[in-house]
Amino acid sequence: MDKNKKTRLYWRCNTPGLLKESLENMDASSRNGVLQKPFTILMHLLAELAETAIEVDDPRINCMMLRLGLYEHGIPNHPEFKKAQEYLDKYSRRTDGKAS
Repeated sequence: MDKNKKTRLYWRCNTPGLLKESLENMDASSRNGVLQKPFTILMHLLAELAETAIEVDDPRINCMMLRLGLYEHGIPNHPEFKKAQEYLDKYSRRTDGKAS
């Protein structure tokens, strides 16, 4: 590995995993009531968003989808994760707001 090459770090959220774990760890009254339906609806909307983002195929949107874990290869234990990281390095915006 090149010591002079800077590695970018990206904030990530395994959104589907977070929602799933939140639902699984709710107490029985919450699971059967107030939060289950909104979480389920949110998961379906996010899946629809991911499908639409794939159709649009915009690099900036794809980067956000990877970082949110809404594309499966954006999740660190996925075999294609390294390619996703390379895609982020190529297309993510820099802190100055300009595309890389």
